[in-house]
Amino acid sequence: MSIVPPIHLWSVAARLTPVPGGARASVFRTNGLDEELVFKTTTRSPEAIHWLAPVQAAARASGFVVPKLLPTRSGRIAEQRWTCEAFLPGEPLPSRELPDIAPMLQRFHAAARELPQRPGFLSSQDFLTHSSGGDINLEAVPASIAVEIRAAFRALDPVPMTVIHGDVTSANTLRLTDGRIALLDWDEARRDLPLFDFQTLRSESESEKRACLAWEIACCWQKEPARAAYLAAQL
Repeated sequence: MSIVPPIHLWSVAARLTPVPGGARASVFRTNGLDEELVFKTTTRSPEAIHWLAPVQAAARASGFVVPKLLPTRSGRIAEQRWTCEAFLPGEPLPSRELPDIAPMLQRFHAAARELPQRPGFLSSQDFLTHSSGGDINLEAVPASIAVEIRAAFRALDPVPMTVIHGDVTSANTLRLTDGRIALLDWDEARRDLPLFDFQTLRSESESEKRACLAWEIACCWQKEPARAAYLAAQL
């Protein structure tokens, strides 16, 4: 993977500025174009990236603005582990306003209910009997913590699953200049329980809080070990 995005593969020539805040990805945006672009690193397979097309279409139909992934001049959605999408000008939605998007999220979940699991990913309920999928490998987690993680997932009510965004936060929701709401960064999208999309929008039961914490620990264990260890002490 190159240190800076190979923007020439998208037939782009522009100044690039690093975008801070990405813990697991490098992000750059262009400066000086009529329509600015964002380039991000990705570790996802081509199949996992292409899976996003109908998912994001369902989100757009539910009222969200979702930037479209732009292909390279050779027609690839990802090249050298980089993706490109349109830059959307706006301001992060304040945490107190996140509950306002709940109706759109519910419409999205309803529209995406029949879509399949993302290639290479597992849901929280799958991890009761499997060990590795997406960013999680429970075999790399100490056995005692893996037991706690599975116990947290087992305590959930296995309501009908759907495709979820997986990381609904203020940083990933923008109020655009025209007032519409954009939902960004679909890297953690998968088929799972809807509660994982609502953890920042509403009060949760103790079992839901514990499951969301368990998921974050499992996801961080290999990529952000210090954070994972800190969170594991709270599990």
